[in-house]
Amino acid sequence: MRRGILLGAVVGLIVALAGAGWADETPDGLYDRPVLVVDPGFHTAPIIRADVDFVGTRAVTGSDDKTVRVWRLVDGTLERTVRLPSGPGDVGKVYAVAVSPDGETIAAGGWTDPPKNGLALYLFDANTGAVIQRLEGLPSVVLHLAFSPDGRQLAAGLGGSHGVRLYERGPGGWVERIRDAAYGGDCYGVAFARDGRFATTSLDGLVRLYDAKGVKSAQHATGLEYPFGLAFNPRDNRLAVGFEGEPLVHLYDGNTLAPLSAPSVSGLVGGNFSKVAWSRDGRTLYAAGRYDDGTGQSPVVAWDEDGTRRLLSGSQTTVMSLKPLPGGDLVVGAQDPFLARLDAQGRPRWRQEPRPMDVCDPHSTLAVSADGQTVELGLETEGKTPVRFDVEKLVLTSGPLTPSHTTLPLQTTLSIKDWKDTDHPTVNGRPLALDRFETSRSLAIAPDGQRFVLGTEWWLRAFDKNGTSLWRQPVPGIVWAVNITGNGKRVVAAYGDGTVRWHRLDDGAEVLALFVFKDGQNWVAWDPEGRYAGTARAHTTLRWVMNEGRNKPAREIPAERLRFSYRPQVIRRILTAPTLAQALLEAEQEERGKDLAAMREDLARQAAPQPVGARPRLFVLTLGVGDSREASLKLKYSQNDADAIAREMQNQMGGRYDLGFESYFRPGEATRENIYLEMERLRWKLQESSVQSRDDLVVLFFFGHGRVSGPGALEDFYLLPVDVKLGSNAALEHSALSGERLRREIAVLSQYARVVLLIDACEAGALSSTGEKRNRLADELRRLVTGNVTLFASSGPNQVSLESETWAHGALTKAVLEALRGEADRDANGALSVEELADYVRRKVPVLTHGRQSPTIETRFGGDLFAVGF
Repeated sequence: MRRGILLGAVVGLIVALAGAGWADETPDGLYDRPVLVVDPGFHTAPIIRADVDFVGTRAVTGSDDKTVRVWRLVDGTLERTVRLPSGPGDVGKVYAVAVSPDGETIAAGGWTDPPKNGLALYLFDANTGAVIQRLEGLPSVVLHLAFSPDGRQLAAGLGGSHGVRLYERGPGGWVERIRDAAYGGDCYGVAFARDGRFATTSLDGLVRLYDAKGVKSAQHATGLEYPFGLAFNPRDNRLAVGFEGEPLVHLYDGNTLAPLSAPSVSGLVGGNFSKVAWSRDGRTLYAAGRYDDGTGQSPVVAWDEDGTRRLLSGSQTTVMSLKPLPGGDLVVGAQDPFLARLDAQGRPRWRQEPRPMDVCDPHSTLAVSADGQTVELGLETEGKTPVRFDVEKLVLTSGPLTPSHTTLPLQTTLSIKDWKDTDHPTVNGRPLALDRFETSRSLAIAPDGQRFVLGTEWWLRAFDKNGTSLWRQPVPGIVWAVNITGNGKRVVAAYGDGTVRWHRLDDGAEVLALFVFKDGQNWVAWDPEGRYAGTARAHTTLRWVMNEGRNKPAREIPAERLRFSYRPQVIRRILTAPTLAQALLEAEQEERGKDLAAMREDLARQAAPQPVGARPRLFVLTLGVGDSREASLKLKYSQNDADAIAREMQNQMGGRYDLGFESYFRPGEATRENIYLEMERLRWKLQESSVQSRDDLVVLFFFGHGRVSGPGALEDFYLLPVDVKLGSNAALEHSALSGERLRREIAVLSQYARVVLLIDACEAGALSSTGEKRNRLADELRRLVTGNVTLFASSGPNQVSLESETWAHGALTKAVLEALRGEADRDANGALSVEELADYVRRKVPVLTHGRQSPTIETRFGGDLFAVGF
């Protein structure tokens, strides 16, 4: 079978891995195939809602990126990501989240299904991410959720005129108790009082009050459009209401809805205060939304009980949630996406704001070449830094750029007005048709003047020159910048999720996506079918997401585990080839030619005589992970093992070998990112030299924990770095060193040199009183061995690995150290061969452990390795 056809069928491979019948079980309207997403460890689209538990230990956020994320409030650490079942367009977007007062249950709703199927809200276990219950049959999207103070009731505000529903937790789960559908507009606000009563807002202009049983007891016409957020004062039951239309806050009696004196908003002009909250002691009122204080920020406004008004730190975009914490702290969630915890004075304790592309800055503009192959834009890296990406060369350049053939978007050749940061753009004086509350952000006019593209917070839209809609595409984030290529074929858009995406101008279909990291050096690019290219660090951010029906969260698989989806030769051609099939064919032909050329070069190198006096090079990477941040993974002698082996390898430099590369991690440094970066540096050092010897040697030592994880056919092994996160398969996959990635790296290294792996990595678990560690990795580790790789693993299947205070080492390290110091040199020639080392370790480890441990050894080459007796 041709390679191009095989790689084009990667989706079929993933479906097969997911198990028989998976596709048949996917409900109509959800994706019936895996989709590729980028996940840098934070939301990649606006945060729509946030909530906190009562004691202030856990926060949850919901986003247009179709995820719910759970955060540790003490330091802002991400605990868990839950992906809703998703489909094309909006299906899966999360518009509402709430966490129960005890922090154990998460409620989430939004655009969970195509409307024809009826929508739903989900209840998840906050500790595992598992679905507890799916409440179905909703006629519209859920816009707001709130738990009662005792956690026994859940109120849901719905879109359209469908009002509010109240659910109650019973012995058999959550059941609907009451509904009120007599609404004239969307219900964006729901809030409970301390006694179990609750109130709602609606875009029909009314505020409604309900008793603890869900019976409406009062309503009040605000006289203003778009009442939005609301909150009860915990001390005196006053009800604060914010408005979407302007920067106003109204106060009402929480028992009767009688109007009360409102806080002063004099001097506060423009935007709105759609979100309101009271401090836990009821002495401070907060409001925020789209109000801009003139600095380009959306601050939080605070009124103290004496009438003093203060401005607190906010966000660059619309504030979407304000959640008070004990002690006067406040959690702020915003569209950026942005999440922060402020102290009582408004100073950030921590903040999460990882937007890499700062293209919304007026000083950062999106420029593209005529064929779309080159794009330039601004990147936020401790200041504004321009970057340029060349699709054909797959090269990212940052810093001051040389002049290029790129151009900025055309924006003045048609009479289009009020298109930037408003909800009322016009063409030739006539309003363009946008959705209610939809804000226009960016504009590009086609070179021929016949069409233009408008980027908004919700859509990428194309119009003809008279303003007639041609198409619209849902977007992964705010469209901060847009351009049209000079050849009139592509739309290039920069989004709030940190991506740049290429679309066809004819119909808006996506062709290519690019994500650039904050460091301005790492990047990943991919097509809609999952072929990708990128730097080593960036590979780890791509995820295949697979639905498993409506009643389970979507499942993730790191893209790097599917080796055939890595297709840089396709990506570099995808914009210029007339069809995808042609791009695949050209890539296959080039890759086949390179494979043959590499094979000829390798054969020639192996057959060539060594230069007189030339010595082979030694490349060493030593990792000891005994100081894991997970308490259950602490090891006593791993660092000793790594230190001792590193010293022995240093003794080899200048004698038998020249130094090629040496990397040694001090305690606490062996993080996943650092390890991957050092492996990448090792590979570069090995490949860059023009003088390569067939006797070059790469030695990789790992001392620490490992784990086998994953369902069924997706099972893989992982080596655990110091910053690994346990608790779920997903957490492990996102934070550990995957076996698939290691196999790829080692396969590349073995093309240039001999590779020796020394791995003392047992199944993660606490040490017993005898120093034993459970081991399940031996069989998986064998999969690392290819034609030019030799493996020494600490023990066999179903055996323990031992370390001892007597040796201050693990048994495997103890045996290897003795061999290096001359104990294994049977022919007394001063050199330690592969055969001598294997024979000695195979015999010595069982002796040291009284027969309880036998190493796993796989040799794929022979000859002398090291000088001995230092």
